[in-house]
Formats: sequence, C-alpha cells, structure tokens
Amino acid sequence: MSRCAAALLFVLLVAAGVLAQEPDQPGEGKEPRRDADPRDADPRGADPRDSVERFVILAGSGPIVVEARLLVDGEPYYKQRDQLVDELLAAADGDGDGKVTLKEAGGDAKFLFGRNFPSGQQGISYLERLDRNRNEVIDRDEAALYVDQIGGPVFRLLSSSLSAYEPDLRELLDTNDDQALSKEELAVAAARLASRDANDDELVEAAEVMGVANGYGRGVQVLNRGGGARVANQVAHLLGPNANLVDLHETLKRRYGLEGEIVQSGLSLDDARFAKLDRNKNGYVEPGEAIGWHLVAPHLQLEVQMYSTPQSAPRVTIAHCNAALSRSETDADARTRVGVAGFGSELTFAADVTPPPQSYAASASAIMRQYDTDQNGYIEKKEIEDRPNARYFITQFETWDADGDGKVFAKEIEADYDRRIKPSRTRVGATAAERGVALFSALDTSGDGRLGIRERREAVERLGRYDKDGDGQITSHEMPSRVEINFAVGRDAYVSPVGRVVALGSPQNRPAPNAPTSDGLTWFVHMDTNGDGDVSRREFLGGKPAFDKLDKDRDGLLSRDEAKSAK
Repeated sequence: MSRCAAALLFVLLVAAGVLAQEPDQPGEGKEPRRDADPRDADPRGADPRDSVERFVILAGSGPIVVEARLLVDGEPYYKQRDQLVDELLAAADGDGDGKVTLKEAGGDAKFLFGRNFPSGQQGISYLERLDRNRNEVIDRDEAALYVDQIGGPVFRLLSSSLSAYEPDLRELLDTNDDQALSKEELAVAAARLASRDANDDELVEAAEVMGVANGYGRGVQVLNRGGGARVANQVAHLLGPNANLVDLHETLKRRYGLEGEIVQSGLSLDDARFAKLDRNKNGYVEPGEAIGWHLVAPHLQLEVQMYSTPQSAPRVTIAHCNAALSRSETDADARTRVGVAGFGSELTFAADVTPPPQSYAASASAIMRQYDTDQNGYIEKKEIEDRPNARYFITQFETWDADGDGKVFAKEIEADYDRRIKPSRTRVGATAAERGVALFSALDTSGDGRLGIRERREAVERLGRYDKDGDGQITSHEMPSRVEINFAVGRDAYVSPVGRVVALGSPQNRPAPNAPTSDGLTWFVHMDTNGDGDVSRREFLGGKPAFDKLDKDRDGLLSRDEAKSAK
C-alpha cells in the first residue's frame, strides 16, 4: 500500500472508529465544545498527501504531541520519492502505452535496481508479489510500495536511549538515595561537585562526574527502525498510518501510569486533550482508546526545511508552542538548532546538512581495469565469459549495459551504483535521543561540558528553580530530562555526538593560550588557564592586594567585566 493509500485508509478508520463515538457534539441540550483550537485538526478534512508527520515525545512531565512539516527543496518531503517512482515506471514502459507489465518491469535493469536474475522469467517471478490485484500490471501504488521495500519508508522515526550521555548528577547529589534533592542536599551541592575535580584544575568535567577516563560514555544505543524489534521505553512514537499504538500505550503505562492506570494527572494533559483520549469518560485511557492520540491537538508545531544537496543549510523553525522558545542558534556544522524549555524536559530540534552524493568513479575504474582486457575503453561480454563466476558477471554485465548496445562503459557502471541507492536517498529520517536527566546541562551555562567555580556556586539557585510545587525538594518528576530530535535527508538521522563527553583536560571551547582579544584583555585570557571565563585567585599572577582591588563583588573570582576596570 502506498503512502497515499495508507494515509487515506487511516483517515477513514479514525473517522469510522473514533469520530462516530464523538460525545461532545452540540445538540439536544449540549453546549458547544469549549476546547476548540485551530490546531486541533479534524482528520476527516485532512489532506492524506500533506507534508506533516506527527509523533509523541515522552517528556519528563508527560507526553508531548509534535507536528512537523517536512520540506525538501521547498516541496513536501515525499516529492523526491514520487519522482523516482514516476521515473521507474516511465523507463520500464517499453511500448509507451502507459502501463508497465510484469514482463516489461522484469526485463528492465533500472526497475530491478541492479538485482541479478539469470533469466527474464526469474525477474518476472520476483515482481509477481507486487501485483496485488493480479492484473499482470504494476500500477503506481504497487511501484511505490516496491520502492519503499527497497529504500525504506519515505519517513522513518528512530528512537534511541543514550541516557549515559548526560552525567548523572542526581546520583552524586542525592546522598540519601530517596530519588529527590532536598534543601540540605542542594546546600552542599557545590562542595560535592568540587570533590570530583580529579585533575585539580578548578573545573569539574563531565567525564570526571561519570568516572570515565577517556572521552566516551557508557551508554548503549538502542534503535527502533520502524518495523524492527520493539524497544522498551522508547522516547518517541510515530503517529499516523504507521503508528504502533500498542507499543505507545504500554510505554505510557510504564512512564506515567499511576497504580497501573493511565489517568489525566499522570499524563499532565489539559481537559481538552485528555477528552480526546478518554472517549468513554471513565477517567482512564484504555488500550482501545489509544487511537485518540491522532486527534490530540499538538503541543508543538515545527517546520523543517531540508535540501537534497549540501549547498544549502537546513533550518528548523517553531510555528507554535505551548512553552516559551528558549534558544535558536547555528552550530559548527551549520545546523540550525532550536530549543524549547518546558514540559519537564529540554527539547532540542535540528536538521543535518545533506552530504554530497557518493562518487563511484573509483569503483568503476577498478572494474574497468580488471575486465577491459583489450583496453579499448569499454567491456564486452566476451571479455568476462571465461572468467570464474562468469554466470554472475554476465548477468551483471546486462545490468550495467542499460542501453543494450553490448558495451559497458565506466559511466554506465557508475550510473548502476547510483541507481541502487536512489531509494534510500529519497528518504527522510528523524532520530529522537533521550539524553537523561539534564541537571548537569542546567548548571553548564557555557555548554562546554565543564562546570567552573561560578557555575558550581550557582547550583542551589539554578537547581532550585525546578522545585515547581515549592515543597523544598526536587523530585524525580520535577527534574528536567533532555531530548534531542534530529532530521536528515538521504539517510537515517543521527544525533551527534553519540555517547560523547568531553575528555579530561580537553581544550574544547577554550581560547588559544596566546590569542589576542579585541578588548585588550590578552592578560586575562593568559591567566584563565582552565578557560572557564573567570580568573581565580590561584590563577591570578599578581598579589592578593591587586586581586582584591579588581574583585569588586568580593566573590573570589575575576570576571571579564571586572578585568576591564583595570585598563
């Protein structure tokens, strides 16, 4: 079934199975629904060929419904795949009658994507499974399904667990192991953190907190590849025609279930959203009601603009969000990253620059050197007939020789390699990675994977903000988790770095020792030997009177602003 057919079937099923039970329609004494929202779209009126994908992120305080509009070169993301399907059908339609028969497709090298069959009949037999209506013709929906089977679905969501990427400060600071941080524990947080400074450079690095001597964390990455083995407790679940609502419901029970039941308080949903799930109004979300997730209004709407070539940088923008947009930046890889603070999590969305097409010139040249025995610039069938595995290579020869002129040139070999990976190049992938409880990130205001003296001193204030109910302690429910979602064209997206923490003594993000500065504070940069942006008394090369004169706020650190006063 093609994406169009699957989406249309999905819309019909939702309309018949859920909307028929709509209890809140006005009429017969009922007031009009008060949860109307322009973003709360009715699937009955939705375009099954739109460019929007929906998924649920399991954030710290509850599930978040995300709606992402995906564009490639300014067009809906599936247009590249549609174009490939059209090209295949046009190439295989040998007699130009607008129909591709099994015989035509089975004898066309482009349609078979380089698959080798000793005889044309075997190629036809291979394709017979596509002919669902048994009319001996491959229609467009059947061809689209065929390409999906070769290159993967046109959109695929992967969920990974990388919890060890984020150093677990809770384990370090929670001295009584009650899974919460009390006022007393926060009061000594700075001292507890300082105790991890293994190399005595006045910095506490991520690797030191984790007890890792090298630069890599101990996390294990587990992926859900859209149809593979189930992943326990995955952080994101796809909605729509390809949703696995059974897995979603079971994961929700594990994460947010109270006494084994999914209730509104556990999900932290407002009345309007919870009403979409609790169809029978008994206060619980039961397995059969999970289809209601397709009707829940999105908490967050994105637009992801990607490109099929590496010349343009992708961009992620937020069209609507229930929480405040906290940051938008461009990183060193030219990716636009947007961050959202709220929902008990810190969410980051980014898209990768599309890598340049792989060159197969070297492989083609190697094949030419091996088989072009007369060195006339092309391979003929007679040049491979007497070689070992000749049967295989003769079939391969016929695949390479797309124009059927009995000659194989290097360009034809390159084109064959390129043709085989075209389905995967027309795919869009998204990866959602859970980075664990983000207490370390909350303190690491510079984002360099290290906590300086000033950052550690601010631990009480910064972590105290998470005490939402004001009861004097930060419970596990209040601690922010960190989730990163990454999009990419042409391959499955990944979130980088994977399990990477800054190595001990790493110079990452530190200024060069002798780097000149525009504000004339080269001396300050030289003295800031650990690169944390402050000069401590130990780093300061002058005497105590000179240090105290500059230390206007008497906090034992010289900031850049204080250093400017010495000019």
